[in-house]
Amino acid sequence: MTLQQEIIQALGAKPHINPEEEIRRSVDFLKAYLKTYPFFEIAGVRHQRRAGFDAGRETQPDGYRRIAGRDR
Repeated sequence: MTLQQEIIQALGAKPHINPEEEIRRSVDFLKAYLKTYPFFEIAGVRHQRRAGFDAGRETQPDGYRRIAGRDR
């Protein structure tokens, strides 16, 4: 058994990845998670610069909380 095969087996990784299958699996996971925990609401996901992020707060609907990744 090669080192790569040992790592794949130890981590339970897939030796080959089908992108369409992985995207579908991720979407299905998120849908199931949001159905289980309905207090999460996702208004949108996008990349923004700092100026756009600050300006977006003024137009944010009441009752929504903005959660963002790190600034670049």
